[in-house]
Amino acid sequence: MTFRFCDLALASSVNLPELPHSDRPDPDIVFRVTSRQLPAAIGEALHRWESGDGEIWLTISRCLGGYVLQFPDLATFFLAEDAKSLRCRPHPGTPTGSIRHLLLDQVMPLVLSRMGRVVLHGSAVATAGGVLAFAGESGQGKSTVADAFVRHGAELVSDDCLLLDEAGGAFRLVPSYPGLRLWPDVARAVPRGAVAVPVCHYSRKERLHQATPFVREPRALRRLYLLANPADDISIAPIAPRDALIELVKSSCVLDITDPGGLRLNFETLSRLAALGLVYRLSYPHDLGRLPELHAAIMRHAAAS
Repeated sequence: MTFRFCDLALASSVNLPELPHSDRPDPDIVFRVTSRQLPAAIGEALHRWESGDGEIWLTISRCLGGYVLQFPDLATFFLAEDAKSLRCRPHPGTPTGSIRHLLLDQVMPLVLSRMGRVVLHGSAVATAGGVLAFAGESGQGKSTVADAFVRHGAELVSDDCLLLDEAGGAFRLVPSYPGLRLWPDVARAVPRGAVAVPVCHYSRKERLHQATPFVREPRALRRLYLLANPADDISIAPIAPRDALIELVKSSCVLDITDPGGLRLNFETLSRLAALGLVYRLSYPHDLGRLPELHAAIMRHAAAS
């Protein structure tokens, strides 16, 4: 089975119902779930990601022939050096749905970075005036803000993986896949036709993937909003290019932080994006009742020259 993730053709040994099918005959990457032992990590970890409670969430290490990504008590992934082969060995008891979530929302953005692509952690929607993107740390409401726009008629571009496409001095965002991951109170705040299903067994979040309007082709980026900590009121402020670059680097997905060529590409691309003056700081109250007000404020700002 071959599926589409962003602009990649992803062949998979398991069904990935979250993704649209692809009819491309030659896949860019092949994913397999296996019970066989994967290559062991070599040397010190390249880096470790921590969860909100300080626990190690993901360890990325070098191994023979590529990289090993370890999610403690959940699964281990092996990515080949050329990023054309990806294997997963689930830990006992990890449901298939959780493996799909790890693949789509955690591993694939890192795979794209290994392919030489520039990826930000964030959400984006397409409006009549262009694509609006929202980036920031986990828990700052990127998906909630994107959902507020979808409820007002916007089309979803991505809920977690912002793949940048640069051409002629301008930037576009490549759509990832049609799905929004929301906390239950947000998902059920307004009746809709979408179906909510659990994202994985270790999170209360739900995925809305049916009847969610979705963009199929890359769209030009109009504004990128960096979400700040909750505030008492809505404010949107410009960011100097130097400061914008620092924040964009923080939000970028990089598999190998020891690869000088990849780091240089990432830094130079984000430098050009920061210099365009499209990046703004967005502060807002985390109050579901004020989401319509937030939507209106962002739309007014995005429409201004």
